[in-house]
Order: sequence, then C-alpha cells, then structure tokens
Amino acid sequence: MRKITVKMFHELTGTVVISVIAGTMGAGLVRLFMIGLEYISSGITRVGIIPQYLIPLAGAFIAGLGILRFFPGAGGDGTNDYIDSVNRQGGRFRMADTLAKIPATLITLGMYGSGGIVGTLSRIGSGLSSAICAGAVSTFRIKHDDTFRIAAVC
Repeated sequence: MRKITVKMFHELTGTVVISVIAGTMGAGLVRLFMIGLEYISSGITRVGIIPQYLIPLAGAFIAGLGILRFFPGAGGDGTNDYIDSVNRQGGRFRMADTLAKIPATLITLGMYGSGGIVGTLSRIGSGLSSAICAGAVSTFRIKHDDTFRIAAVC
C-alpha cells in the first residue's frame, strides 16, 4: 500500500479548496446570468423602441461593434475556448476576454440572438475560477502542478 505523504495531503487539500471555491462561484454565476438574461429580455420587449424582428440584429450590432471589435477573444463558442485552455494552456484564460464575454453574451442572448448558454457559461466560469484560483494559491499556499486546470474544470 502506498504511504500518504505530507505533499500528497497538501495537494489533496488544495484540490478540495479550489473545487469548493470554483463550484460555489460557478453556481452563483449561473444564477446571476439567468437573472441578467431575464432582465434584458423583459426590458427590451417592454420598451418597444424597435420592431421585434429587428431586436436580434440590434443585439448583434451592439455586441459586435461595442464589445467584440475590441475583444475578439470574447466572441464565438465558449466550449472550444474552454477545451483549448484546459488541454493546451493549463487552465489559464485571458481575463479581458472573460470579462468582455459576459456583456457580449448577455446582449446577444437577451436580445434573442443566436447562441448557446452552456458553452458560454463554461468559458466564463472557468475563466473566473482560474483568476480566483491565483489568489487562493497564494493565500492557502497551494502547491499543485495542475492547480489552474483543476479550477477551470471545477
């Protein structure tokens, strides 16, 4: 039987701490995202400034010219970015793209544009978890080779 060392115990404890932080943050993110989508959708239809068939076009215009023009990494399918980061970049994400993806997605989906929510939330959640993980690593002195990957996956 393999003997448990102090290093193994420290890595396991660090993994649990990171998992709890990332999981709790992810659940809160999903709830806030759903509230934001509902707020935007109901506000857009209630205001009635433009005809309903033009609302998705307006959303694409706002998100494209207002956000994606400056942060092109915030566009596209979040699933591909998530998988690429976890498998090739060790779970690290560009924070500017992560933060810009939030309003870009809320505007696009809230204004009835085409897109998915699962891949997007995976990408945003993993990007935020990876950023928060950096603080947890220094605070709790976690020493694990795959710390950022663990945070991204959780």
